[in-house]
Amino acid sequence: MKIIISFVVFLFLNFSTNHSDAIIGQWENPDGTRRVEIFKGKDCYLGKIIWLKVEKPKAKPGDIVLDDIRFQNTYWNGKITLPTEDRIFDAELRLLSENQLEIKASYRNMSRKKVWKRIP
Repeated sequence: MKIIISFVVFLFLNFSTNHSDAIIGQWENPDGTRRVEIFKGKDCYLGKIIWLKVEKPKAKPGDIVLDDIRFQNTYWNGKITLPTEDRIFDAELRLLSENQLEIKASYRNMSRKKVWKRIP
């Protein structure tokens, strides 16, 4: 019985770990002006700008814009920095499909959602 329970726990943890890594990769915003690479940090996920169509004074490649992103069963929570507004918002990320990532930025009772696409 202990072996069966251990095996079930192993499968559950293995599935959770693999699924939580599903956001790793390169993503492009809806208007095609920014690309962000999401990668695994020490104990959370991070996202840095890897390409901008037009560099703006407050944003440049290499800037971390997604920070402290953590997997919560079916979605990820953390912080998103919008360099053009020089503000940090709460972020919720959800995979709509393998190639679509919905990012919701919230501040107090206001929020905005955008769907980013995966760059192959």
